[in-house]
Amino acid sequence: MKSLLIVTVICSTFLVGCTTTVYLSAQAEKVKFATSEAPSDCKELTFLTTSPANQHFNRIVLRNKTAELGGNYFKLENSTYIQKLDAYEMSGTAFRCPN
Repeated sequence: MKSLLIVTVICSTFLVGCTTTVYLSAQAEKVKFATSEAPSDCKELTFLTTSPANQHFNRIVLRNKTAELGGNYFKLENSTYIQKLDAYEMSGTAFRCPN
């Protein structure tokens, strides 16, 4: 019985560890996600990159990070598919642009 409990705990921990939910913050809803150059009057904040995950998850993460930095524009510069993980790594630059 004790070994069954240990296996159940290990399996439960593994499954919980693999499932992550990420939500778009209220500020991140205002972040424009684009592949085009940022307008010339925007201030570059920093370069951001994600860990391998699905594209939707990564877009939310990048928009949230941009908003946390006070930005409102994210330029996607790279999206690489990693076949053996069935996931994408994404990177680009966060900007703060005038309204």
